[in-house]
Amino acid sequence: MKTLRYSLVLALACVLLTPAVAQRRATSASTQPVDAASVPAAVMATWNAQFPGVTATKWVKKQVNDQVGYTAHFTKDGKTVVARIWEDGTYRWMAVHHTAQQVPADLAKAATDANPGTTVRWAKAITVAKKNFTYYKVRLAKAGSVVTAYFDQDLKPISKQSVNAISPEAEADTDDQ
Repeated sequence: MKTLRYSLVLALACVLLTPAVAQRRATSASTQPVDAASVPAAVMATWNAQFPGVTATKWVKKQVNDQVGYTAHFTKDGKTVVARIWEDGTYRWMAVHHTAQQVPADLAKAATDANPGTTVRWAKAITVAKKNFTYYKVRLAKAGSVVTAYFDQDLKPISKQSVNAISPEAEADTDDQ
């Protein structure tokens, strides 16, 4: 009887997870690395205006719903940075990745104070251009589990729902970076 229950639970899990896996594969199938020479002129003009003198180490073309975006990867002050620009040259967002050692002390304190017993694994400072809003996504560890916390630019805790309301695209994409 236990074997039958286990088999049923396993079968149900496979049925429920298959669409999620297929969706993830479909999303990643729409992402492709490109060389700088194939990046549209409008994207390059915005890139040069936003990041003068900076050379992207990698460009990725990504279909996001009905729009095409280009994500530039580069390094600034020893940190990995990614920036998304739509094909028409509209600057969308930028995310600066901080390793555990690079996380600013005040952000690390806010994150661990809000989540007692945790340690900071990494943080990202994400700036949504259209809203001129920066938020922080902090990944913490606690007894073998992972906690993600969000903070506004004043280091006040905010919900993931608030972040998604501001920019669901930036929130979803910055997990990939």
